[in-house]
Amino acid sequence: MKNHIPRGATIVYSDPGEPLDVRYFCSNKVILDNGERVQIRRAESAGTPIAQSQTDSVIIAATADATTYYALLYLHIMCDAATAVTLNTKGSGAGVAINGPWPLSEDGGFIKDYCGLVYGRTQPGEALTMTTGAGGNTSYEIHFIEVPLNVDLL
Repeated sequence: MKNHIPRGATIVYSDPGEPLDVRYFCSNKVILDNGERVQIRRAESAGTPIAQSQTDSVIIAATADATTYYALLYLHIMCDAATAVTLNTKGSGAGVAINGPWPLSEDGGFIKDYCGLVYGRTQPGEALTMTTGAGGNTSYEIHFIEVPLNVDLL
């Protein structure tokens, strides 16, 4: 059995009779395969939900240039009445679904927690948008990273 000692943003543990091992957790950065560190960022509705029957409401504005894309790491979506929600990647035309539609019940929602995989990604240089069905106002919190094109997370 390991001896666990949390210490701020690190955890120190060991097996009995073994040297201590230190692991970092709760970091706000991701280290990509190319060695680059990127910061985990957050987008949230902050008390202003997306109204019902909206098409391509912008959640995260388009990247500064077409050499990066957004990868979604964590999703928390709630609604006050039954509806459906779709997340889209959107350039100059209509948005293209990257995941969903998710049916949500009244006062319902879901959490897709960190799992080592991404829950979708935008096209390079495009915004992340949400389309909502008739019925409910939708609140959200999304954690994401901006990733260079030369790194593929999927």
